[in-house]
Amino acid sequence: MAPKNPGLPKSKSHSTAGADSRGRFLDKPQAHRQWEVCSIFDYSPQAQTYTVAAGSGALVPDVRRLVGDPGEVGILPRSTEVVVHYELGFPVIAAVLKSAATGAVEVNPARISEVRGVGGEDGVYDQVTSASVARAPNDPIDVISDDWIRKGRHNNFVGVLSGGTNILSSSPMAQIRTHGVNDMVEVFANLYRHISSMGNLEILNDGGKTSLTWRAGADQTTENGANAENWTLRLDAGAAGDLFRLSVTTPNNNTLCEVHMSADGRLSLTGVAGVDISSGTRGTAREDVAENKEVAVLGNMETSVRGAVTETFSANRTTTIATNNTVAAGNDQKEVIGHDRLTHISNKMVTTVEGGGAVPAPDTGNVAILWDAVNGGIESVTGNPASGATSSPQQAQSFVNYAGDFNFAIPASAKFKLISQGPGSVLLAADGTAVPTPSGHVFSASASHHVCMWEEFEKMVLEIMLWADTHTHLTAVGPTSPAAAAATGPMTPKVTPKIIPVMSTRVLVGG
Repeated sequence: MAPKNPGLPKSKSHSTAGADSRGRFLDKPQAHRQWEVCSIFDYSPQAQTYTVAAGSGALVPDVRRLVGDPGEVGILPRSTEVVVHYELGFPVIAAVLKSAATGAVEVNPARISEVRGVGGEDGVYDQVTSASVARAPNDPIDVISDDWIRKGRHNNFVGVLSGGTNILSSSPMAQIRTHGVNDMVEVFANLYRHISSMGNLEILNDGGKTSLTWRAGADQTTENGANAENWTLRLDAGAAGDLFRLSVTTPNNNTLCEVHMSADGRLSLTGVAGVDISSGTRGTAREDVAENKEVAVLGNMETSVRGAVTETFSANRTTTIATNNTVAAGNDQKEVIGHDRLTHISNKMVTTVEGGGAVPAPDTGNVAILWDAVNGGIESVTGNPASGATSSPQQAQSFVNYAGDFNFAIPASAKFKLISQGPGSVLLAADGTAVPTPSGHVFSASASHHVCMWEEFEKMVLEIMLWADTHTHLTAVGPTSPAAAAATGPMTPKVTPKIIPVMSTRVLVGG
């Protein structure tokens, strides 16, 4: 058995006097009082008392500890060296005795600063002036006088440092620092979570893939209250958002508005109720698209421009309109086409040209429509079977002039050609009317006189002249001159066959 220590009773029964409920002795304290180095053996959380092991190996239970103030609660771990005294007549832990373990190996020494060579690591302080070393293993070295550190076993600490810096640290990447210089606050976090009445803000790290997420709401009763998590504001930045996504949603996570910036540089804007972009008067609004652009509008589209509009297309332009296309120009409309212009109309084409105002009155020099074919001819075709037309008498070409003349002028070397094949197919100076209808005019024309063809008329006249030249009259003295000619007979049988070809069967004229 270990020898008894006369100054350290093994229990309260070693005292000759009793003690009250607070541990105070009721009679004279023992005559032998002393200080002794002990170690913590056990702790009672309910009683907040310790069992200590004395140097002799004896266990002393129910030992209280001196603290700085009533609110201080600090639990000493087992094997901690403490100083116990009996000056109050019962054992009390006065303080912890700092000491260095013999041959201790530091596995992960604590550091207050990540900067090497500062504080106690400075060469000015890096000197051991005595053989006695009280620094416990893994205690920080980079501290100096006027620094106050409260450190846990796992190198987590609270530090109040000289120079106005405060540190709350659990690890190098889990700490908060406040600095008196520049009123600066630093927050270090590998993983971060901020829970507030509005929502949760987190920084995540999934195998090196980092993300910042924010889930929030505007109404604590339905969106972001206790255990509700019906978020209406959602932010995902980093890997989770590929690469940035800010959304306004319904509590059921149906997107209402969203801004998405992808890792490949794509920007997406979504607005269920619309997207408004407003540009002020202090600068030009630009939109530069280096690749293709597609615009899909499922409803109506309206564009209003107060100033001039210039559009330049370096390649083809194709416009497809399912129904009507209306263009209204308040003044001139000009088109410049570098090559051909091809127009296909599946139904009708109506062009109305007013040709200026009524004052001054229009005259022959006031041209309302001008077709100027510089090189090449002008051709107008109606009912072409090669284009898929079905020939019909209704497919006529009509020209109506209510006011002036029809003028046709050709050079001396040219011809005016009118090709017609049916009998009575050409009516000149015909009698009739052109009656306007909603879709055009209805024409009625009649001409009862046939024109004469010169070549046939010439044949007829020559036949008459031949008959006159060869005609003789018989007299009592013989035939009249020409004497050498034989009697020719009557004119009718000779001239009648020449009359019919003189009449044109295709060209008629009015009276």
